[in-house]
Amino acid sequence: MSNSTEVAYNLALARLLRHEGLNAQGEQRRRFGEARGQADVLLDFDDYAVVIEAEFGSPAKADADRRFPPDRPAMVGGLPLRLAVAVGYPERLADLPESDTDANLAAATDLTIAYRYWGEEWRADTVGTVASLAEQLRNYWVQSDNGARIEEIVKKASTAIDGAAEVLARLDRDRGREPESPGTKALIWLNALVFQELLARLADEALDIGGRLAFVLPATMLTGSRWAPIRRLLLSKYAVEWVVVSHDLRNRTAKKGLPGRRLVSFSESTRIAEVLIVATRRRSGRPKGSHACFVNLLRNPDEPIEALGLTRKLLALRDGLASLEPAAIEVGETTWGNAVSVPQADLPWDGGPWSLATFVQPGLALIANRIASGKHGRLGSVLIAELGSFADLGPYHMQVKNPKYGLFTVRERPASTAATEWSLRAGIPALWHHKAGRNTCLAASADALLERRADRSRADQDRMLAKSGCLHLPADLGMAPQRVAAVMTDNPMLGFSSWISVVVRNPQSGKNEALCLWLNSTFGLLLRIMHGNRPYLGRSRVPYELARTMPVLDVDRLSNGQLTAAAALYADLKHRELKGFSALADDPVRCEMNERLCREVLDIDPEIVADITRKLALEPTLHARH
Repeated sequence: MSNSTEVAYNLALARLLRHEGLNAQGEQRRRFGEARGQADVLLDFDDYAVVIEAEFGSPAKADADRRFPPDRPAMVGGLPLRLAVAVGYPERLADLPESDTDANLAAATDLTIAYRYWGEEWRADTVGTVASLAEQLRNYWVQSDNGARIEEIVKKASTAIDGAAEVLARLDRDRGREPESPGTKALIWLNALVFQELLARLADEALDIGGRLAFVLPATMLTGSRWAPIRRLLLSKYAVEWVVVSHDLRNRTAKKGLPGRRLVSFSESTRIAEVLIVATRRRSGRPKGSHACFVNLLRNPDEPIEALGLTRKLLALRDGLASLEPAAIEVGETTWGNAVSVPQADLPWDGGPWSLATFVQPGLALIANRIASGKHGRLGSVLIAELGSFADLGPYHMQVKNPKYGLFTVRERPASTAATEWSLRAGIPALWHHKAGRNTCLAASADALLERRADRSRADQDRMLAKSGCLHLPADLGMAPQRVAAVMTDNPMLGFSSWISVVVRNPQSGKNEALCLWLNSTFGLLLRIMHGNRPYLGRSRVPYELARTMPVLDVDRLSNGQLTAAAALYADLKHRELKGFSALADDPVRCEMNERLCREVLDIDPEIVADITRKLALEPTLHARH
């Protein structure tokens, strides 16, 4: 007879998830649409619900499908269900004492977990821990890029778009002319593309019509993890013809009734970076011989005449482009940017980022991709891995400081308080803000103190403090003013809000130092810009989900001699002041770091990094200030 029931483990799972800062309740009986039922674990993410169904053995997919059918939307306790999770508890846990369920479940490393997003099929099973499950749920909850709620936004906008289109068409007919409204058509097509295909999954014949589809979206669509379904949809159902991004540094002044905007956007009333995509509908299968032309504009046309001339130039240029060979866009004596043609079959069909729109110089993106994939001939001995493959990340800031979920009260160090005086104050040192004037070198010191909340569990607080680390990277990097892409503290501490703490799983002297040097070098900056989101020109945003998959130097595979050299190099440079990234090529400290990292640690030709530095230093994104 089993000693522990599934109910006991469901309640334990909910408790452990609450320890991780999630609003989880076990064995909840709620209204599911028109009926009532019971969920093993229910999570309230404020605007929507997530449900976990669990059982001993394999993941409880059948239970989840029966209670929350995948072919229609579900409402749980009045909230829309966005994500269903199926968990399989190891069979051995059933034979252990029920009094130890929390400890046994927390220690288990062989939970089988599967995820099913609303309107999609079950993802492949993964094996992990309650902590890894919590991290995935937290990432889903705190997504920072603009695609996180596109499904919900498009669904709510559908009726309004259709109504507006009919009104405009009726006005055209009343005036005796054919209905024409390009802006409205773009919105209708976007609605058809995302809502009908991605969400409702209507019959394919419903969209068996095209011609071309052109629309403008936030530039995070190209890289943001929550936009991955849109990228997959475009590649599977459309021939992507044009992907146009502006890197224009200029601002345009406000017009009557409209705010000013940056010329990195195409819309009239926004300042965020945007992308223009042109695609053609096709019936089925991967496109044979189809090429997508990535256009990276150094200048955005100011007037319709300029735009028309640029369009004609691009149409003439496209047919002569060799695959993956960048070409300049020149109209008369003006250089407008660069274009590169890439076979659509070479774009990541798994929804990965479209990195060729990252830089004005597409060659830099090609170099970055080759480095990340280990295919750059001159860097063949430098081993690259995803950060999450050898390191864990510290807590998300809402777990630390938040009225509802936070475990601590945070006290920031006032600018007028000296470091010596601050160190005498009671509290647990922590790293909070990333400031260009304060973080000028690789070494950093605490700028905040954590105070334990009396209304929170001390065990939960201790569990969070155990995630402290000495290496921290900024989640949001402003290129022009800020100077460091990673820092180290003398003692382990929590980095949050502006910082993400990185904890190497197999610690060894020199690993943190090598990673800190890499992230602040030209190599690290190049891969970060390529991998991160660009909500604005001059910004590189790497939220938790992207931080885990960011390609970095694989410090686990460095030799003892390389780690010793990295530690010595860091000791030499850690207190030397760096310039902002806009001065990448003219910063003597960063140039020394680049040269010595290559020669003393990586054992490669320093001219490799010097050549890349010269190219990267010209990119507008390093000079833009938002």
